[in-house]
Amino acid sequence: MLFTEEIKKSLQLNTTEGVHLFNLLQSGYSETRYKNEFKPDEESVKLLKDKVEMLIDKIEQVYLQFIKEKTAP
Repeated sequence: MLFTEEIKKSLQLNTTEGVHLFNLLQSGYSETRYKNEFKPDEESVKLLKDKVEMLIDKIEQVYLQFIKEKTAP
């Protein structure tokens, strides 16, 4: 996995729900594009949306910290 520990923690892959949402995120694009019968439950989609928003925030924090460390004298 190409994630920092902070990003891995935010995915909560040590929980059943975290694994379920991560799998939904990974498979969602190809499943919706190539399989008409793919219909995730509404609650999972809402939870995944919240998870993706938190993930974007965490990635931005990690990126900004990386840039800060690289530009420090």
